Amino acid sequence: MKAWTACACWGVAVRPVATPEGAAHGAALLAATGAGSFVGVAEACDAAVRTGAPFEPSEDATIYAEAYEIYRRLYPGLRSGFVALANLDR
Repeated sequence: MKAWTACACWGVAVRPVATPEGAAHGAALLAATGAGSFVGVAEACDAAVRTGAPFEPSEDATIYAEAYEIYRRLYPGLRSGFVALANLDR
């Protein structure tokens, strides 16, 4: 999920990692933690993770919140239809 999407959907500021290979960097930090180079993941992140400029939420967050509430009301009635659609290719 793109940071701006998360920002809009959840209404909170999002700070992306400043590493172009964020997933690989995270995996390396987990491996280093497992190997004992850090006491825990928080220490590894404090030592090695840098963040970029934050994406701030916009007025779109309110629209997403309203749409999500509508979805939550509709979902119970649509659930069985979603399951049927998911099983069409089986």
